Formats: sequence, C-alpha cells, structure tokens
Amino acid sequence: MYTTDKKGANDSHYTYEPFHAHQMEPTPLNDNIVYENYDMNEAQSDHKKSPFIVNPPEEYTGGQHPSLDPQYTTVYNPDKESRPKQSSSHFVLGGWYWEFGSAIVSIASAAAIIVVLSVENGRALSGWHFPIAPNSLVSIFSTIAKSTLLVSVASCLSQLKWIYFTQSSRPLYHFELFEEASRGPCGSAVLSWSVHVRAKLALFGSIITIVALAMEPFTQQILAFPSRIVPSNQIASFGYGMAYDSGIGLSKTKTVFGLPIESKMQGAIMSGLYDTEAPVAVQCPTGQCTWPSFTTMALSAQCSNVTQGTTTNCTFSGPSEECIYVTPGGFRITTSASFSQGGASYTLFNSSATSQWDRSSDWANSTLLKLAAVNISSTVGETGSTNAEYESPYAIECNMTWVARTFEGISVVDGTFMAGTTEDHDLEGIQTTSDSEWWYPGPYQFRVKNASNDTLKDLVFTINPNDHGIIAGHLQEVFSSNSDDNFGMALMQSSDMIGTIQNITTRVTYAIGQGKNATLAPGTALTNETYIRVQWAWFILPALAIVGSLVLLVATVIYSFRRGVASWKRSSLLPLFTRFVGLYEGDVAPHSPQNLMSRAHQISVKFDMKDQPTLNVT
Repeated sequence: MYTTDKKGANDSHYTYEPFHAHQMEPTPLNDNIVYENYDMNEAQSDHKKSPFIVNPPEEYTGGQHPSLDPQYTTVYNPDKESRPKQSSSHFVLGGWYWEFGSAIVSIASAAAIIVVLSVENGRALSGWHFPIAPNSLVSIFSTIAKSTLLVSVASCLSQLKWIYFTQSSRPLYHFELFEEASRGPCGSAVLSWSVHVRAKLALFGSIITIVALAMEPFTQQILAFPSRIVPSNQIASFGYGMAYDSGIGLSKTKTVFGLPIESKMQGAIMSGLYDTEAPVAVQCPTGQCTWPSFTTMALSAQCSNVTQGTTTNCTFSGPSEECIYVTPGGFRITTSASFSQGGASYTLFNSSATSQWDRSSDWANSTLLKLAAVNISSTVGETGSTNAEYESPYAIECNMTWVARTFEGISVVDGTFMAGTTEDHDLEGIQTTSDSEWWYPGPYQFRVKNASNDTLKDLVFTINPNDHGIIAGHLQEVFSSNSDDNFGMALMQSSDMIGTIQNITTRVTYAIGQGKNATLAPGTALTNETYIRVQWAWFILPALAIVGSLVLLVATVIYSFRRGVASWKRSSLLPLFTRFVGLYEGDVAPHSPQNLMSRAHQISVKFDMKDQPTLNVT
C-alpha cells in the first residue's frame, strides 16, 4: 500500500492500494458494444483533466498514472474529522423551512376562516360593511389554505419517494408514480392504487391531495343566507278603548232615541250585519306586526238556540195562518201567511229586541240589549209544502252586554289582521247617585266582576250614558225587524244568524278603539332580514385536510431522520450524481417514452444513501 498525506484536488486524503489482476473476474464481452483501440497517452491526459480523479502523489515514480496502472486502484477514503458535523435538530429541520412555513400559512388561513365565521354567525347581512362579500372572503382564505397545504404535501410525497426506494428493491416505474403524485390528484390516485399499504405515509399524502380538491366547494357551502323575522325601528299600534264618549254631553233632557249614532259606530254595526270589510284601528307599516296582551272594553253577544224551548201556537183560518211563538226569555213573536188568487203574503222572519237602558238611572248594569228571533223555512207556500215549517221554526235568544275583553296574540300577518285569542270578563256597574234631574253625574262606570287578578281588579271602563242609550236604540231598531225590511232580510238570509250577531258586536268593539277616547296599544313591527348562518358541518373536511397535511409533514420529517435520508424532496440533481450498479449499456435503449416505461416495469432498484448515492439495479 502506498500512502500520501498530500491532499488532492478536493482536499481529501487518498490511499493507493495495490490491485491484483487475479482478484478480478473476467467480464464477458457484450456483442452490442463496439470495442476500439484506446490510446493510453490520451487516456492519461483525459484522466488528469477529470475533476473526479486525484493526481498521483509526488513520491509515485511509476511510468503511468496509478489509476491506470494495473498494479493500483484508487480508493476514496475521506478523513472522518473533515466531515461537517450536523446536530439532530439541524438535520430534522434543515431544508424543511419552506414546508413548515406553508403549513403555518395554511393553519393561519383556516384560523382566519373560523374567526370570521364565529364573529359573523347570526349577524344580519346588512351589517357586513366590507367591500368583499362574506363567501368571497371565505373562498380567498380557503384557496390560500389549500395552495399552501399542497406545497407541503407535494414535498412530503417527493421525500417519501427516496425513503420508499431505500427500504427494499422496488419496481423502477414506481419512481414515476411518486413524481406524478407530487404534481396533483390524478397522480395521487394512481399512486394510491399502485403502492397502497406498502407506503402508508405516501398513501396518506395521496388521499390528502385528492381530498384537497373538495376544500373550496365545501367552504362555499359553509355560509347560508336565510331570512328571519326581526323587529324593525318602525312603529306599530292598535286602538282599543277603556272608555267611549262621542261628545254628546251628559244632559238627561236629550231624547237620545232617534238621534244619529256616531258614523264610525253605525258603520261598524252595518258592516257586521252585511258581513262587509270594516276598518280596524291597526297600524302596521311592515305588514308583519305583533302586540302584547291588553284588555279593552267590548260588546259581547251571548246567544243560544231556543228552538226546543220555544212554544208555538198556530191558528188556521181558511187560506190564512198565524203563529205566535213564545221563547224561554218571554219574547212573543208573531208570524203569518195568507194565500189568495192574487198571490201569497207571508212572514218568514221576525225578531224582537228590548233595550236594557234605564234613562233615569245614574248608573247602569252591563246588559245593553236583549233580543229574540224566529226564522221560518223559505219553502213555505211552494207546491207540496206543509205547515210543519211554521210549527217548528228556528229560534234564538241573545243578550248583548258590555264586557272586558283580553286579547292574546293579536297580530298582522302579510297585511292581514289576526285577532288571536280572546277572553271575556263580565262587568258590573259602579253605582253612583246625583241630586240633579237634568245632568248625569258622569259617565257610566264598570268594573270586572269577580276579577281573578289584581290587574283586572284595577281596571275601570266608562261610557257616556247618552251614547249607551243611542247604541242600544240603534241595535234595538236593527233587531226589531222582519222579512219585510232590509235589516230583517239580511238576518233571515244569513247562513249563521248567531255568527252574524256576534260579528256585529266584534265590529262595535273595534269602533270603540277608533273613538275619541281610544288608547293606542304599542306593538312590534317586524320585517324580514337576511342574516348569515354558519353551517359548521361543511368545515369538517377542510379542517381534516389541513390537520392531516401537518401530521404528514411532521411524520415525514421524523421518518426521514430515522431512515437517515437527507431532505432531497424534489431534487432533480440527485439522480445526476447517482452511481448505477448492475445496469449495463445494453439494458436500456429507450426509443420512446412508452419503451422507457416498459423497461421500467421490468427493472427493480434500490437506493443506497449511506455514502455516495448508489442505485442498485436488479
């Protein structure tokens, strides 16, 4: 052995060991290779120029370069102390700064999405004052998260390629599969199908690459913009009355019967009788309003069917018939029918009403009017009819009284008024006395009878005595009618006479809310509002992809450290500096990419990264 301490061109120590020709096995000639004479002087000249061949030591006195001398061979033997020492932390993190930086950006983008969604969830869309729409902002952060995620995943797949080929002999075409997988989802799908469990981390990285395709569509589904009903800043009101006074005064000398009733009150009675639209004192500027419960003075009708309890006494005299009906309440109602050659005359409906107002009294009970009505079948007098309709008519009795009515759930829905539910409370008059024969001491006062709570106990309702009498007189006129006048005809033709009477009292109640003494119940005007709703379930997949990419990065770095593989990743220079062992000149003669891939399927290789990168071909 000949040793020199003089350093060569690459500042490394070299040792020259004798080489014996008998130790070398003869290599058979390859017919595909053309052997030519080789000029030894030219070889020595080229050899000295090669940067990878160390010049011989000065002490060497042989006739030719020792590397060409059959007595010697050059063996690379670098001094261990000349190699730079690297800490484990530098080995682990060195070369991965860009990937860890991209992972941090990806996580930060996901965190930004979470913050934006958490802050804006449930807020009105009108409160978003940024020039970019919420879903566009989320899409931007999602695109950043996806792009930076794929940077680290692609590097990990490229790094896992080198580790994969250092473990054992692998088909050479798998090298191409890893390269394609690091470029996109199509290659990742092929890699997943080809190597699957033999490279678990690579399979995991391929799945993340494929899943990343759905990140943007999923994040687009995170935000929804439904509508909801919310209070507006506009004012809603409903008129109700604790008192009614048309301004007629308190004089007892006025003859109220025959005096014109207030126009709004008269319109309310007529609209109820003929079932026409009547205005309600409600103001709802948005068409959607609600009100809390409140109690108002109201007129109520308690009606009952007294057909069974009504007695009938009919007398027939030739072509004429007269029937007298007596109701349980003592009302006597008469109907008659007569037939002649000139035609027929008969009464099919008759009603009677009595006012309960005592003009001379300084106080009144709550009952305003009592009435009864009899309705006979309209088929009377037609061919084939009998007298049975006269003998068993439809009869009702009603009491109209002032009550305290509590409204619950009153609202306006799409511009339509909804009365909600109501509960009536009986009233009793508060007795007052006066020495004057000409003036009432004040309006009639009522309080809730047997009030169930303190709120009802404290309520006092009032009405001008003259208005009380005018309303009673007008209603008495309406319900003291028969089929020969307009009022009676309207009642007779009603399909639900009791319902018509109750409809009249309801309209009177609403008219009280439009009087001079009406009170406005404040309500809440509602409006439709578009708001931001976060559907967090759609964020699960993007979040898993981001977390998975971070796990893949950390696992790849640790795995590379344990396997002793440097961070080559996507290096294109490493194959150029790789020494091939076992691959001869005639083994590969690529004429096309297809031919090259075909040969790659037939060859298996294993990388040796310990010293000089070596590719062992089998």
